Amino acid sequence: LGVEGLTLAFASLPEKQADRAKARAAELVSHGAMGAVITLGAMGSLALIGGQTHRANAPSITPIDTTGAGDAYIAGFLTARLNGADVPM
Repeated sequence: LGVEGLTLAFASLPEKQADRAKARAAELVSHGAMGAVITLGAMGSLALIGGQTHRANAPSITPIDTTGAGDAYIAGFLTARLNGADVPM
């Protein structure tokens, strides 16, 4: 999977596969990532960090263009973590 040694691995799943997010995060961690974050579009995201699962809901919006949404999410997540933010439960 190419994630060995990563502090955080990011992946995405379609909204209709949100029930697979925890297993996908666990798979990334089992292949060597220290933690994993799975984005799920309008279904939010799931993070597996330090052995704990964290779930975040997405706000309800009417998107005009989703281009770059995942990249923006990753940038925001990493910026918050690098500035000392905890991952809420």
